[in-house]
Amino acid sequence: MAEQSRKIYISAREFIDSWEKEIYELTNLDYFIFSLINELALELEKNFFTRFSSTDALYLHSEEIGILSFNMGDSTQSFLDKNCFSSCNMNCPLQLNEDVSSTESMLRQGMIALNSQEGSRCHTKEECLYADLLNYVVLDSLLDFYNYEMGLVMEDGNMVLTRMAEFIMDIIISFTKNKGQKWLQNRDENASDLFERHIQSEQLDWQNDANLLDDDLEGDEWKLEQSKPVYVIESFLSSLSHRNDLGEAPRIIDRFNEFITDFLELERIEELAYDDIEEFLTIVVNHEFLMDEQINLDLVADLFESFIDYLEYNYNLNFKEAFKRFRQTVFPHILRTFRLIRRYNQRHPYVDYLLSASHLDEDEITEGFFKVHRQQKAKFVLQDIHLSTEYAGVHVDESIAWELQTGDILHGQLKKRNKGWEFVHLEMIYPENARPYLF
Repeated sequence: MAEQSRKIYISAREFIDSWEKEIYELTNLDYFIFSLINELALELEKNFFTRFSSTDALYLHSEEIGILSFNMGDSTQSFLDKNCFSSCNMNCPLQLNEDVSSTESMLRQGMIALNSQEGSRCHTKEECLYADLLNYVVLDSLLDFYNYEMGLVMEDGNMVLTRMAEFIMDIIISFTKNKGQKWLQNRDENASDLFERHIQSEQLDWQNDANLLDDDLEGDEWKLEQSKPVYVIESFLSSLSHRNDLGEAPRIIDRFNEFITDFLELERIEELAYDDIEEFLTIVVNHEFLMDEQINLDLVADLFESFIDYLEYNYNLNFKEAFKRFRQTVFPHILRTFRLIRRYNQRHPYVDYLLSASHLDEDEITEGFFKVHRQQKAKFVLQDIHLSTEYAGVHVDESIAWELQTGDILHGQLKKRNKGWEFVHLEMIYPENARPYLF
């Protein structure tokens, strides 16, 4: 998601009080961890737990997500201090794009007791950091949190915890790579001024919230009502009542309303980020309307263009240029992959897969999101986007294989076949731009 008015899960004051340091002792590394905690909590609440039922045993509320993220940050700092910035000379957090030399690989074997073949075979420093944090920080922190904080008996290998751990690792690596370098490059420098600014900002936000509440009590409730997504969507659809050329496309706007109110939990349309629109069109539309022959995706693009004009005119949300680029560069690939997966499902209905014996062979099946890395004669080399594992010699149904492009992401189940692999079933095909929204 794009940054908007960002929720704070652990305030600067709470972090300092829990960190056993005075504010003048805090460093850029501390600030990196503080920022990571809040980034991780935001992503978990907005992009992970919203797909759970609130009655699910593993579901976490906002406060619990904050505690889990704090524990994760605490363990991450401990690992970085004791390993990456102490006993280990590989300097992975600052050299993520570099390959691991043979000398470094041998030295690494003796640093920590590697319990993962994937971790021991890492070729880049990003892969090494990913494997080590996953095995020695994230999975342990998740098990400890659910076992001791939530009182649930969890075991290694739980599929949901594994998915959660992979999601968390994607956030940690992405944050370290894209935002954290400016702090990690000078990790020992004093960061008290950064924390001071946060404390002042939090105090100002509290005062502004109090003033806003006073304004509401004076009779501005109608402004808040008109900003609710449901009101905005209904008003927009009413403005289209004269158009007869949209067919069933307006149903997708109704689904978008559910997406931003139930999934994103937006209370005001001003909280909408442009990335939310891209995620909906790239991920949700494919899932929801895959077998709906009445939906014309070209009309959907026209409809959202009108919706974006409506938002700009009425709510000062300017997404026009970004959507124009998206429609020119990404949307054609959405249409292509949508057409491919629809063709595949017509030839291989999901019910046929369920009635076959293949889905019962769980030990022989590898499920994941696999990116087309390159074509190898008549077959493909795929790469798991979360684990970076490569699968060579993958057979893909000939009805779609010739239209696949490098970067396309195939969600499905692979099974070993002679010297290669084949898809037992293919659930979805996404364009490369869907990668940030998949976990």
